[in-house]
Amino acid sequence: MTGRREAGESALATAAREIHEETGLTPASSDLIDLRYVHTFPLDPSRIPGFSGPRRPMFARETAFALRVPPGTHVRLDPSEHDLHRWCPVLEALEILPFAGLRRGLRIATGEAPPAAAHRE
Repeated sequence: MTGRREAGESALATAAREIHEETGLTPASSDLIDLRYVHTFPLDPSRIPGFSGPRRPMFARETAFALRVPPGTHVRLDPSEHDLHRWCPVLEALEILPFAGLRRGLRIATGEAPPAAAHRE
């Protein structure tokens, strides 16, 4: 999942808040695993709400965290934001994640790749 930092909010606090908002889970900050992976990528301005014509280049910066939950953990989605979730094996997740940065974060979380200070998609 991804989310936007609020003014004055740390990356860790953002991760905990977004997990709660997106899944209904309420992890303690100490439950979150900092993957030490931050990457920046360009945004397509035409996909930004309210887009109306040319804009200067825009970039997003993501900081990756992981959260381990017990098997069978129930997720409660906010239907105004999402209509589907599923637990799946790592190899399947790697196939369906749409962006290289998300796939790299998963590989780091599972120990398949070392963290990197920066990565561009």
